[in-house]
Amino acid sequence: MRFVRLVAFGQTSIILVLYFKSIGITETLVGIFMSLTLFGDVFLSFVLTLYADRLGRRNVLTGGALMMTLSGIVFVLSNNFYVLLIAAIIGVISPSGGEIGPFRAVEESCLAQLVSLESRADVYAWSTVLGGLGGAIGSISGGYLIRLLQDQYSFSPVESYKGIYVFYSVCGALKLLFTVLLTKNVELHPDDKKAQDAVVAAKAVDNRAPNVGSAETDALLQGSGQPAQNAAPVKSQGLLSRLMPHLSHESKKIVFLLSCLFAVDALGSSMTNSSWTSYYISRKFGISESFLGSIFFTTGLVSCVGSLLGSSISKRLGPLITMVVTHLPSSILQMFVPYPNTVHGALLIMIIRASTCTMDVAPRQTFLSSVVLKSERTAVMGWVNVVKTLAQMIGPTFTGHLTGMDMQWLCFVIGGALKVLYDLGILSTFLNVKLDRDHN
Repeated sequence: MRFVRLVAFGQTSIILVLYFKSIGITETLVGIFMSLTLFGDVFLSFVLTLYADRLGRRNVLTGGALMMTLSGIVFVLSNNFYVLLIAAIIGVISPSGGEIGPFRAVEESCLAQLVSLESRADVYAWSTVLGGLGGAIGSISGGYLIRLLQDQYSFSPVESYKGIYVFYSVCGALKLLFTVLLTKNVELHPDDKKAQDAVVAAKAVDNRAPNVGSAETDALLQGSGQPAQNAAPVKSQGLLSRLMPHLSHESKKIVFLLSCLFAVDALGSSMTNSSWTSYYISRKFGISESFLGSIFFTTGLVSCVGSLLGSSISKRLGPLITMVVTHLPSSILQMFVPYPNTVHGALLIMIIRASTCTMDVAPRQTFLSSVVLKSERTAVMGWVNVVKTLAQMIGPTFTGHLTGMDMQWLCFVIGGALKVLYDLGILSTFLNVKLDRDHN
Protein backbone atom coordinates (compact mmCIF):
# COMPACT_ATOMS: atom_id res chain seq x y z
CA MET A 1 0.00 0.00 0.00
CA ARG A 2 2.78 2.38 0.86
CA PHE A 3 4.55 1.61 -2.42
CA VAL A 4 1.47 2.47 -4.46
CA ARG A 5 0.80 5.62 -2.45
CA LEU A 6 4.39 6.86 -2.86
CA VAL A 7 4.31 6.20 -6.61
CA ALA A 8 1.38 8.60 -6.79
CA PHE A 9 3.03 11.12 -4.47
CA GLY A 10 6.26 10.94 -6.47
CA GLN A 11 4.46 11.73 -9.72
CA THR A 12 2.49 14.68 -8.37
CA SER A 13 5.32 16.25 -6.37
CA ILE A 14 7.57 17.05 -9.33
CA ILE A 15 4.81 18.89 -11.19
CA LEU A 16 2.74 20.48 -8.42
CA VAL A 17 4.34 23.93 -8.51
CA LEU A 18 4.74 23.78 -12.31
CA TYR A 19 1.06 22.82 -12.64
CA PHE A 20 -0.14 25.73 -10.53
CA LYS A 21 2.11 28.14 -12.40
CA SER A 22 0.66 26.88 -15.70
CA ILE A 23 -2.89 27.75 -14.56
CA GLY A 24 -1.84 31.23 -13.41
CA ILE A 25 -1.22 30.80 -9.68
CA THR A 26 1.80 32.67 -8.24
CA GLU A 27 4.60 31.14 -6.14
CA THR A 28 3.28 32.92 -3.05
CA LEU A 29 -0.17 31.40 -3.48
CA VAL A 30 1.38 27.99 -4.15
CA GLY A 31 3.16 28.23 -0.80
CA ILE A 32 -0.09 29.21 0.91
CA PHE A 33 -1.83 26.28 -0.82
CA MET A 34 0.76 23.85 0.53
CA SER A 35 0.47 25.27 4.04
CA LEU A 36 -3.33 25.16 4.04
CA THR A 37 -3.25 21.61 2.70
CA LEU A 38 -1.05 20.61 5.60
CA PHE A 39 -3.28 22.50 8.05
CA GLY A 40 -6.33 20.52 6.91
CA ASP A 41 -4.30 17.35 7.08
CA VAL A 42 -3.54 18.04 10.75
CA PHE A 43 -7.19 17.78 11.73
CA LEU A 44 -7.75 14.70 9.58
CA SER A 45 -4.66 12.96 10.94
CA PHE A 46 -5.40 13.84 14.56
CA VAL A 47 -8.97 12.55 14.54
CA LEU A 48 -8.40 9.39 12.51
CA THR A 49 -5.26 8.20 14.29
CA LEU A 50 -6.66 9.01 17.72
CA TYR A 51 -9.67 6.78 17.07
CA ALA A 52 -8.16 4.35 14.55
CA ASP A 53 -7.97 1.48 17.05
CA ARG A 54 -11.65 1.96 17.96
CA LEU A 55 -12.91 2.50 14.42
CA GLY A 56 -10.75 -0.33 13.12
CA ARG A 57 -7.42 0.16 11.41
CA ARG A 58 -8.60 -1.46 8.19
CA ASN A 59 -11.67 0.79 8.10
CA VAL A 60 -9.49 3.90 8.41
CA LEU A 61 -7.17 2.74 5.63
CA THR A 62 -10.16 1.93 3.41
CA GLY A 63 -11.56 5.42 3.87
CA GLY A 64 -8.17 6.91 3.00
CA ALA A 65 -7.98 4.95 -0.25
CA LEU A 66 -11.45 6.13 -1.28
CA MET A 67 -10.58 9.78 -0.56
CA MET A 68 -7.35 9.45 -2.52
CA THR A 69 -9.26 8.18 -5.56
CA LEU A 70 -11.84 10.97 -5.44
CA SER A 71 -9.29 13.76 -5.01
CA GLY A 72 -7.43 12.76 -8.16
CA ILE A 73 -10.66 12.98 -10.11
CA VAL A 74 -11.31 16.48 -8.76
CA PHE A 75 -7.84 17.66 -9.85
CA VAL A 76 -8.60 16.43 -13.36
CA LEU A 77 -11.96 18.17 -13.62
CA SER A 78 -11.33 21.52 -11.90
CA ASN A 79 -8.87 24.46 -12.08
CA ASN A 80 -10.46 26.39 -9.22
CA PHE A 81 -7.94 27.15 -6.47
CA TYR A 82 -10.38 26.56 -3.60
CA VAL A 83 -11.86 23.38 -5.04
CA LEU A 84 -8.37 21.98 -5.52
CA LEU A 85 -7.48 22.95 -1.96
CA ILE A 86 -10.43 21.03 -0.53
CA ALA A 87 -9.60 18.01 -2.69
CA ALA A 88 -5.95 18.09 -1.61
CA ILE A 89 -6.96 18.15 2.07
CA ILE A 90 -9.56 15.40 1.87
CA GLY A 91 -7.60 13.24 -0.56
CA VAL A 92 -4.26 13.80 1.18
CA ILE A 93 -2.38 14.97 -1.92
CA SER A 94 1.19 15.43 -0.74
CA PRO A 95 2.71 18.84 -1.51
CA SER A 96 6.17 17.45 -0.75
CA GLY A 97 6.21 13.99 -2.29
CA GLY A 98 6.68 12.55 1.18
CA GLU A 99 4.23 10.90 3.54
CA ILE A 100 1.46 13.04 4.98
CA GLY A 101 -1.91 12.11 6.41
CA PRO A 102 -2.79 9.58 9.10
CA PHE A 103 -2.34 6.44 7.04
CA ARG A 104 1.38 5.91 7.48
CA ALA A 105 0.96 6.03 11.27
CA VAL A 106 -1.82 3.44 11.11
CA GLU A 107 0.23 1.20 8.81
CA GLU A 108 3.29 1.42 11.05
CA SER A 109 1.17 0.52 14.05
CA CYS A 110 -0.12 -2.49 12.12
CA LEU A 111 3.46 -3.57 11.39
CA ALA A 112 4.46 -3.20 15.03
CA GLN A 113 1.45 -5.36 15.93
CA LEU A 114 2.60 -8.16 13.64
CA VAL A 115 6.35 -8.33 14.32
CA SER A 116 8.63 -8.51 17.36
CA LEU A 117 10.95 -5.75 18.54
CA GLU A 118 13.98 -7.62 17.18
CA SER A 119 12.49 -7.76 13.68
CA ARG A 120 10.90 -4.32 13.72
CA ALA A 121 13.91 -2.39 12.41
CA ASP A 122 14.23 -4.68 9.38
CA VAL A 123 10.51 -4.53 8.63
CA TYR A 124 10.44 -0.75 8.89
CA ALA A 125 13.56 -0.55 6.73
CA TRP A 126 11.96 -2.61 3.96
CA SER A 127 8.80 -0.55 4.28
CA THR A 128 10.91 2.57 3.84
CA VAL A 129 12.73 1.01 0.89
CA LEU A 130 9.47 0.14 -0.85
CA GLY A 131 8.15 3.62 -0.18
CA GLY A 132 11.34 5.23 -1.47
CA LEU A 133 11.34 2.97 -4.51
CA GLY A 134 7.73 3.92 -5.16
CA GLY A 135 8.57 7.61 -4.92
CA ALA A 136 11.54 7.16 -7.28
CA ILE A 137 9.46 5.24 -9.82
CA GLY A 138 6.74 7.85 -9.53
CA SER A 139 9.20 10.66 -10.22
CA ILE A 140 10.70 9.17 -13.37
CA SER A 141 7.44 7.74 -14.70
CA GLY A 142 5.66 11.05 -14.08
CA GLY A 143 8.34 13.01 -15.93
CA TYR A 144 8.35 10.71 -18.95
CA LEU A 145 4.56 10.41 -18.99
CA ILE A 146 4.32 14.20 -19.29
CA ARG A 147 6.89 14.18 -22.09
CA LEU A 148 5.02 11.37 -23.89
CA LEU A 149 1.68 13.15 -23.66
CA GLN A 150 3.15 16.41 -24.95
CA ASP A 151 5.39 15.01 -27.71
CA GLN A 152 3.35 12.10 -29.00
CA TYR A 153 -0.21 13.21 -28.33
CA SER A 154 0.20 17.01 -28.52
CA PHE A 155 -1.18 17.60 -25.03
CA SER A 156 -0.78 21.09 -23.63
CA PRO A 157 1.27 21.40 -20.41
CA VAL A 158 -1.93 21.73 -18.33
CA GLU A 159 -3.52 18.69 -19.99
CA SER A 160 -0.39 16.59 -19.50
CA TYR A 161 -0.23 17.57 -15.83
CA LYS A 162 -3.86 16.52 -15.40
CA GLY A 163 -2.91 13.14 -16.83
CA ILE A 164 -0.76 12.64 -13.74
CA TYR A 165 -3.83 13.06 -11.54
CA VAL A 166 -5.72 10.46 -13.55
CA PHE A 167 -3.00 8.01 -12.58
CA TYR A 168 -3.24 9.29 -8.99
CA SER A 169 -6.86 8.10 -8.88
CA VAL A 170 -5.84 4.73 -10.28
CA CYS A 171 -3.30 4.37 -7.47
CA GLY A 172 -6.03 5.15 -4.96
CA ALA A 173 -8.16 2.35 -6.38
CA LEU A 174 -5.25 -0.11 -6.18
CA LYS A 175 -4.62 0.90 -2.58
CA LEU A 176 -8.28 0.22 -1.80
CA LEU A 177 -7.92 -3.29 -3.21
CA PHE A 178 -4.85 -4.03 -1.10
CA THR A 179 -6.55 -2.70 2.03
CA VAL A 180 -9.47 -5.08 1.60
CA LEU A 181 -7.00 -7.99 1.55
CA LEU A 182 -5.44 -7.13 4.95
CA THR A 183 -5.60 -9.73 7.71
CA LYS A 184 -7.64 -9.04 10.85
CA ASN A 185 -4.45 -9.55 12.89
CA VAL A 186 -3.45 -5.95 12.15
CA GLU A 187 -6.19 -4.78 14.52
CA LEU A 188 -5.40 -4.01 18.16
CA HIS A 189 -5.83 -7.11 20.35
CA PRO A 190 -8.89 -6.94 22.66
CA ASP A 191 -6.68 -7.17 25.78
CA ASP A 192 -4.56 -4.26 24.61
CA LYS A 193 -7.70 -2.31 23.77
CA LYS A 194 -8.92 -2.83 27.34
CA ALA A 195 -5.60 -1.49 28.63
CA GLN A 196 -5.96 1.53 26.39
CA ASP A 197 -9.51 2.14 27.63
CA ALA A 198 -8.28 1.86 31.22
CA VAL A 199 -5.78 4.67 30.63
CA VAL A 200 -8.55 6.79 29.10
CA ALA A 201 -10.85 6.11 32.04
CA ALA A 202 -8.14 6.92 34.58
CA LYS A 203 -7.43 10.20 32.87
CA ALA A 204 -11.14 11.05 32.81
CA VAL A 205 -11.36 10.41 36.57
CA ASP A 206 -8.37 12.67 37.15
CA ASN A 207 -9.99 15.40 35.07
CA ARG A 208 -13.22 15.23 37.08
CA ALA A 209 -11.63 15.09 40.54
CA PRO A 210 -12.49 18.38 42.32
CA ASN A 211 -10.03 20.43 44.36
CA VAL A 212 -7.24 17.88 44.23
CA GLY A 213 -3.92 19.37 45.23
CA SER A 214 -0.46 17.97 45.13
CA ALA A 215 0.66 15.38 47.68
CA GLU A 216 2.67 17.99 49.55
CA THR A 217 -0.30 20.38 49.76
CA ASP A 218 -2.65 17.63 50.99
CA ALA A 219 -0.25 16.69 53.76
CA LEU A 220 0.07 20.28 54.95
CA LEU A 221 -3.70 20.78 54.96
CA GLN A 222 -4.29 17.59 56.92
CA GLY A 223 -1.60 18.48 59.41
CA SER A 224 -3.08 21.89 60.07
CA GLY A 225 -6.60 20.56 60.49
CA GLN A 226 -7.84 22.73 57.67
CA PRO A 227 -10.67 21.11 55.70
CA ALA A 228 -9.66 19.79 52.34
CA GLN A 229 -12.60 21.49 50.66
CA ASN A 230 -11.12 24.87 51.54
CA ALA A 231 -8.05 24.14 49.46
CA ALA A 232 -7.66 26.16 46.32
CA PRO A 233 -8.87 24.20 43.34
CA VAL A 234 -6.27 22.98 40.93
CA LYS A 235 -6.25 24.60 37.53
CA SER A 236 -7.88 22.60 34.80
CA GLN A 237 -5.61 20.80 32.38
CA GLY A 238 -3.97 22.88 29.71
CA LEU A 239 -5.04 22.77 26.11
CA LEU A 240 -1.96 20.79 25.06
CA SER A 241 -2.62 18.13 27.71
CA ARG A 242 -6.23 17.74 26.56
CA LEU A 243 -5.26 17.48 22.91
CA MET A 244 -2.48 14.94 23.41
CA PRO A 245 -3.44 11.24 23.23
CA HIS A 246 -4.19 9.40 26.47
CA LEU A 247 -0.76 8.29 27.69
CA SER A 248 0.96 7.04 30.79
CA HIS A 249 2.87 9.66 32.76
CA GLU A 250 6.29 8.52 31.52
CA SER A 251 5.14 8.33 27.90
CA LYS A 252 3.66 11.82 28.06
CA LYS A 253 7.00 13.40 28.92
CA ILE A 254 8.83 11.43 26.23
CA VAL A 255 6.27 12.23 23.55
CA PHE A 256 6.28 15.94 24.41
CA LEU A 257 10.06 16.22 24.03
CA LEU A 258 10.09 14.13 20.86
CA SER A 259 7.30 16.24 19.41
CA CYS A 260 9.30 19.44 19.88
CA LEU A 261 12.38 17.97 18.23
CA PHE A 262 10.49 16.35 15.35
CA ALA A 263 8.78 19.68 14.73
CA VAL A 264 12.16 21.41 14.23
CA ASP A 265 13.24 18.70 11.77
CA ALA A 266 9.93 18.84 9.90
CA LEU A 267 10.11 22.62 9.56
CA GLY A 268 13.58 22.36 8.04
CA SER A 269 12.39 19.71 5.58
CA SER A 270 9.24 21.58 4.56
CA MET A 271 11.25 24.57 3.35
CA THR A 272 12.93 22.42 0.70
CA ASN A 273 10.36 19.71 -0.07
CA SER A 274 10.60 17.92 -3.41
CA SER A 275 8.01 20.16 -5.07
CA TRP A 276 9.96 23.31 -4.23
CA THR A 277 13.32 21.65 -4.93
CA SER A 278 12.20 20.49 -8.38
CA TYR A 279 10.91 23.99 -9.13
CA TYR A 280 14.21 25.53 -7.96
CA ILE A 281 16.31 23.17 -10.11
CA SER A 282 13.99 23.60 -13.10
CA ARG A 283 14.04 27.39 -12.92
CA LYS A 284 17.76 27.73 -12.18
CA PHE A 285 19.01 25.35 -14.87
CA GLY A 286 16.07 25.32 -17.33
CA ILE A 287 15.62 21.55 -17.45
CA SER A 288 12.57 19.55 -18.59
CA GLU A 289 10.08 17.54 -16.52
CA SER A 290 11.55 14.27 -17.82
CA PHE A 291 15.04 15.25 -16.66
CA LEU A 292 13.58 16.35 -13.32
CA GLY A 293 11.99 12.92 -13.03
CA SER A 294 15.35 11.28 -13.73
CA ILE A 295 17.04 13.36 -11.03
CA PHE A 296 14.52 12.40 -8.36
CA PHE A 297 14.49 8.80 -9.57
CA THR A 298 18.25 8.64 -9.02
CA THR A 299 18.11 10.23 -5.58
CA GLY A 300 15.16 8.00 -4.68
CA LEU A 301 17.05 4.82 -5.57
CA VAL A 302 20.09 5.95 -3.61
CA SER A 303 17.81 6.67 -0.64
CA CYS A 304 16.39 3.14 -0.85
CA VAL A 305 19.85 1.62 -0.50
CA GLY A 306 20.55 3.96 2.39
CA SER A 307 17.40 2.82 4.17
CA LEU A 308 18.59 -0.80 4.21
CA LEU A 309 22.01 0.22 5.48
CA GLY A 310 20.33 2.20 8.25
CA SER A 311 18.67 -0.95 9.57
CA SER A 312 21.99 -2.81 9.60
CA ILE A 313 23.77 0.04 11.39
CA SER A 314 20.91 0.25 13.91
CA LYS A 315 21.54 -3.33 15.05
CA ARG A 316 25.11 -2.38 15.97
CA LEU A 317 24.76 1.15 17.29
CA GLY A 318 21.14 1.17 18.45
CA PRO A 319 18.34 3.22 16.89
CA LEU A 320 19.15 6.59 18.51
CA ILE A 321 22.84 6.76 17.60
CA THR A 322 22.02 5.55 14.10
CA MET A 323 19.41 8.29 13.72
CA VAL A 324 21.99 10.97 14.45
CA VAL A 325 25.13 9.72 12.69
CA THR A 326 23.23 9.06 9.46
CA HIS A 327 20.95 12.11 9.44
CA LEU A 328 23.49 14.77 10.44
CA PRO A 329 25.59 14.58 7.22
CA SER A 330 22.47 14.99 5.05
CA SER A 331 21.40 17.97 7.16
CA ILE A 332 24.72 19.68 6.55
CA LEU A 333 24.69 18.90 2.83
CA GLN A 334 21.24 20.44 2.45
CA MET A 335 22.76 23.84 3.14
CA PHE A 336 25.12 23.46 0.14
CA VAL A 337 22.55 22.54 -2.55
CA PRO A 338 22.21 26.13 -3.90
CA TYR A 339 25.94 26.77 -4.33
CA PRO A 340 26.86 24.82 -7.52
CA ASN A 341 26.47 26.75 -10.78
CA THR A 342 25.95 23.63 -12.89
CA VAL A 343 23.18 21.07 -12.76
CA HIS A 344 25.75 18.28 -12.42
CA GLY A 345 27.24 19.90 -9.33
CA ALA A 346 23.83 20.29 -7.73
CA LEU A 347 22.95 16.72 -8.69
CA LEU A 348 26.15 15.40 -7.08
CA ILE A 349 25.31 17.06 -3.76
CA MET A 350 21.72 15.79 -3.94
CA ILE A 351 22.87 12.21 -4.60
CA ILE A 352 25.40 12.25 -1.75
CA ARG A 353 22.75 13.71 0.54
CA ALA A 354 20.21 11.09 -0.58
CA SER A 355 22.62 8.29 0.40
CA THR A 356 22.21 9.15 4.09
CA CYS A 357 18.99 11.17 4.43
CA THR A 358 16.71 8.11 4.85
CA MET A 359 19.07 5.92 6.88
CA ASP A 360 17.44 7.31 10.02
CA VAL A 361 13.84 6.52 9.04
CA ALA A 362 13.61 2.87 10.13
CA PRO A 363 15.66 3.44 13.34
CA ARG A 364 13.45 6.44 14.16
CA GLN A 365 10.28 4.37 13.71
CA THR A 366 11.78 1.62 15.85
CA PHE A 367 12.80 4.13 18.52
CA LEU A 368 9.38 5.79 18.62
CA SER A 369 7.47 2.51 18.78
CA SER A 370 9.73 1.24 21.56
CA VAL A 371 9.67 4.17 24.00
CA VAL A 372 5.88 4.04 24.43
CA LEU A 373 3.51 1.23 25.42
CA LYS A 374 2.07 -0.85 22.60
CA SER A 375 -1.47 0.24 23.47
CA GLU A 376 -0.30 3.83 22.86
CA ARG A 377 1.55 3.34 19.56
CA THR A 378 -1.15 4.22 17.05
CA ALA A 379 -2.18 7.37 18.89
CA VAL A 380 1.44 8.42 19.51
CA MET A 381 2.52 7.86 15.92
CA GLY A 382 -0.51 9.78 14.76
CA TRP A 383 0.18 12.57 17.25
CA VAL A 384 3.79 12.83 16.09
CA ASN A 385 2.63 13.03 12.48
CA VAL A 386 0.22 15.79 13.45
CA VAL A 387 2.99 17.76 15.18
CA LYS A 388 5.31 17.33 12.21
CA THR A 389 2.57 18.42 9.83
CA LEU A 390 1.85 21.50 11.94
CA ALA A 391 5.53 22.42 11.76
CA GLN A 392 5.57 21.80 8.00
CA MET A 393 2.76 24.30 7.51
CA ILE A 394 5.12 27.23 8.02
CA GLY A 395 7.83 26.20 5.57
CA PRO A 396 6.01 26.24 2.19
CA THR A 397 4.55 29.72 2.73
CA PHE A 398 7.94 31.04 3.80
CA THR A 399 9.56 29.41 0.76
CA GLY A 400 6.88 30.77 -1.56
CA HIS A 401 7.48 34.28 -0.26
CA LEU A 402 11.26 34.02 -0.67
CA THR A 403 10.86 32.45 -4.12
CA GLY A 404 8.75 35.40 -5.22
CA MET A 405 11.66 37.63 -4.08
CA ASP A 406 14.16 35.46 -6.02
CA MET A 407 15.78 34.29 -2.77
CA GLN A 408 14.78 30.62 -2.71
CA TRP A 409 18.41 29.58 -2.15
CA LEU A 410 18.17 30.90 1.41
CA CYS A 411 15.57 28.23 2.26
CA PHE A 412 18.16 25.46 1.81
CA VAL A 413 20.54 27.15 4.25
CA ILE A 414 17.93 27.84 6.94
CA GLY A 415 16.31 24.42 6.54
CA GLY A 416 19.63 22.60 6.83
CA ALA A 417 20.57 24.54 9.97
CA LEU A 418 17.26 23.59 11.62
CA LYS A 419 17.84 19.91 10.85
CA VAL A 420 21.33 20.06 12.36
CA LEU A 421 19.77 21.53 15.51
CA TYR A 422 17.31 18.59 15.62
CA ASP A 423 20.09 16.00 15.31
CA LEU A 424 22.12 17.43 18.15
CA GLY A 425 19.03 17.97 20.30
CA ILE A 426 17.65 14.45 20.06
CA LEU A 427 21.04 12.92 20.84
CA SER A 428 21.57 14.97 23.97
CA THR A 429 17.99 14.49 25.21
CA PHE A 430 17.34 10.75 24.70
CA LEU A 431 20.74 9.10 24.93
CA ASN A 432 19.81 7.19 28.11
CA VAL A 433 16.14 6.39 27.46
CA LYS A 434 15.07 2.73 27.82
CA LEU A 435 13.56 0.88 24.87
CA ASP A 436 10.71 -1.67 24.78
CA ARG A 437 8.91 -0.35 27.84
CA ASP A 438 6.33 -3.15 27.67
CA HIS A 439 9.05 -5.49 28.94
CA ASN A 440 11.02 -3.12 31.21
